[in-house]
Amino acid sequence: MPKKNLILNVIVLIILVLVIAWVYRFQMKNYANLELTKASEIKKSEVIEVISGLEKRMLAYKKILPKKEINTFVNTITDLAGKYRIKIDSMQPIPEEVKDYYIQLSVNLGIAASGYHQLGNFISALERAPEIFDIDVIEVKGQESAEGAGAAKGLTVTLKVSTYIYKE
Repeated sequence: MPKKNLILNVIVLIILVLVIAWVYRFQMKNYANLELTKASEIKKSEVIEVISGLEKRMLAYKKILPKKEINTFVNTITDLAGKYRIKIDSMQPIPEEVKDYYIQLSVNLGIAASGYHQLGNFISALERAPEIFDIDVIEVKGQESAEGAGAAKGLTVTLKVSTYIYKE
């Protein structure tokens, strides 16, 4: 009888080991699938974070680059020129440049200023304006008065001023 019990115990033990091995293999497959799902969800989460960051940047661009027209741009420059007693001799719009998320509007300005301080105040006012203005080109020449070669009459300035609008 003891041999029968031993054989029976060994058979039960082998069956038990096989069942445990089968359950272990099944659980390992589930674990591997869960790891793949986890990796996939992490990648999705990273993509969502990138998209969220891009959306935040787009909203920031919308706030910084409000939708406006060339008339608003020109009116702002004209108002600031009048405030700082800058005479606008010429204003020539440049064709707009369309970029990925914005449009660049530019004008070539020919202005006259009585001196460097007046010109500096005008440029400083452009920089402090709520709109974004870039001065891409500046060329300053002194004007001579009719009295002679040494007497300065003022400054003749050529500027290329640009602003940006959000592209819908």
